[in-house]
Amino acid sequence: MSALAFDSHKFIKRLTEAGIPLGQAEVLADEQTKLIDEPKIDG
Repeated sequence: MSALAFDSHKFIKRLTEAGIPLGQAEVLADEQTKLIDEPKIDG
C-alpha cells in the first residue's frame, strides 16, 4: 500500500484564492482528508 500525501493547507489556500470562503474551504479539506485516509475495499 502506498501513502498519498495531501497538503490541506495548500488545498485551503488554493480554494480561498479562487473565491471559496475560508469556512467552506476548511470543511472541504477536512472531508477530502477523510476520503484519502478511508480504508479501501478491494473487490
